[in-house]
Amino acid sequence: MTPETIIITGAACRFAGTPNADLFWRNTLANEPLLSARPAPRELLDKAAAAGVPWLCPPRATGLLEGLYNYDPGAFDAPPDAAPDALFAAQLALEALRDAGLSTRSLDPGRTGVHIGCATPFTPALEAALQHLHLVDQTVALARNLAPRAGETRLAALGRHLRAALPPFTQSAVRDAHPHALAATTASLLGFAGPARVACDGHAAFFGALQMALDDLRGGRADAALVGAVSPPFTAASLLAACALQETTRHDVPHALCKSADGMAPGEGGAFFVLQRATPGFSPVATPYAEAGAVSLLFAPGPNTVARVMEAALRAAGAEPCHVGYVEANGSGVPREDAAELEAMSTLFDPASPAAIGTGKPMFGHTLAASGAAGFLRAALALRHRILPPSVVTGKPHPRLAQSRALYVPAEPRPWVSGAAQRFAGATAMDPSGVCGHALLRECKP
Repeated sequence: MTPETIIITGAACRFAGTPNADLFWRNTLANEPLLSARPAPRELLDKAAAAGVPWLCPPRATGLLEGLYNYDPGAFDAPPDAAPDALFAAQLALEALRDAGLSTRSLDPGRTGVHIGCATPFTPALEAALQHLHLVDQTVALARNLAPRAGETRLAALGRHLRAALPPFTQSAVRDAHPHALAATTASLLGFAGPARVACDGHAAFFGALQMALDDLRGGRADAALVGAVSPPFTAASLLAACALQETTRHDVPHALCKSADGMAPGEGGAFFVLQRATPGFSPVATPYAEAGAVSLLFAPGPNTVARVMEAALRAAGAEPCHVGYVEANGSGVPREDAAELEAMSTLFDPASPAAIGTGKPMFGHTLAASGAAGFLRAALALRHRILPPSVVTGKPHPRLAQSRALYVPAEPRPWVSGAAQRFAGATAMDPSGVCGHALLRECKP
């Protein structure tokens, strides 16, 4: 290890049917979907029809947390009006610290950063603000037009009644409606005073947070960083927004990387990682996962975006495509995304040293801003255990995959046999806007 080496020493997660990283790996090896059947809510279909967008199709299945979006009230001193997203993020961060054999007291508060990726278009705080500031007034104005003789006293009473039925509207709710507050609030809950930043890069948000964390660690502004991403439980509005961004599958399980792919299944969840600088004399308390090699982001959509972002990460890590044994693909099941990604990887990798690829989205759902964190965790666990994970593949392989001799999808767990001095794995996330992120991880060597 060199002084520049960044080690992933701890991890924690909550995804559908999956309360921790150990079960995440066991579920990955079992390779069984954990999606919940979710008939299209009548209200969503009605909203789509009223808006004149019948193409908006609510999902048949969703990766639901089912009660996992919680925190231990005794874990930290949280104010009564703390934002649920920050409480969830702080709980995941604490669990990642425990996994690393650390605690909040183990690290220098001023030298520990908190970096979070998030991109939820409708947070509960934002919905409350919009309802209090706009919806009530619009409803009262509508009532005034429909019943002009109702009188201002009765209309004012209607407004008070509506506001009383809404979630509380407080200064903290207004503050929490701004995405940048999430990292600062989470850091405050944990007692850390280092860099606290939020990356809002859509579905690639985790890689934006990871990039900022690596910059702070390598720039000497921090010795440790808690890096994660969260996608909270869906409200009717946020689920509708997620379905509006991309096609949702009409299958019970997304046909990712398959010829019959027709869309994604949205999911909830989050993951956090502990990153530490391996300075001279550094010795991790627990068995590390991997080295964080390099990360790259591209914001300009184009036909070669995926290939360019992967090549940039390889260059930054001083690696070649032949060194990479596994890639956790974006693999959303959205046809144009799968096609672009498979085309890029088929061109980049060499048939003489084919790479295994996979995706966890058919198992846990597309967790939006947290999807990169889920893929990063699968790649890190593959390196830690030296096992190539399988993926749920439903249907015939995508033509680009079937024709490629440079890529393959393991149907079952395989020992990761490698003649290279150090194993490499990659993870990719793509946003419908064209933003693409890719991270490269290295096997952790003594």
